[in-house]
Amino acid sequence: MTVQLDEALAAIGAKVRQLRKQENLSLEELSQRSGVSATAIHKLERNGMVPTIATLMKLALAFDRPVSYFVDEDGALPSVSLVKAGAFAKEAVPDVLREMARSGRGPGEAAKALGLAGAGREEVARVIEEIVAANRDLISLRGEGALAPLMGKAMERLRGRADGSLVNEVLRERLKKESKK
Repeated sequence: MTVQLDEALAAIGAKVRQLRKQENLSLEELSQRSGVSATAIHKLERNGMVPTIATLMKLALAFDRPVSYFVDEDGALPSVSLVKAGAFAKEAVPDVLREMARSGRGPGEAAKALGLAGAGREEVARVIEEIVAANRDLISLRGEGALAPLMGKAMERLRGRADGSLVNEVLRERLKKESKK
């Protein structure tokens, strides 16, 4: 599994470079087209970084290709399915891919080894409640304007276990309740 994953990750960079050269694009031109920094593209092409799902999606759009074009189906693609199923958050994909490469585990086992079992709405709400209780002064001072700093604290606590949109939704709901008190 480790060799396959390493090969799959290496193939992503090679495919990006190949498409960029085919279309006679400089790093800067591809950066402008995709919204991915030229530095990140350079690192990706040289296998110096594991791309996020967002980066792959931007590059896929820029090249008018499906995301699956860049990913070996036997390697990293199952991690995308696990994100969709809520096993872990999309923010955790790079960590999961690194753990898969390091240990030879599949995506599910790699996520568990990293402590990234998906957090459901109830767990997110519990964590949000603890954060709100510990930050009442900030909330009373800034009201719903406390969203950004509290969101940072929540994402830090839930690192890779909950999707940011769910955390944001639960936190907004809780701040609205708090502001009505």
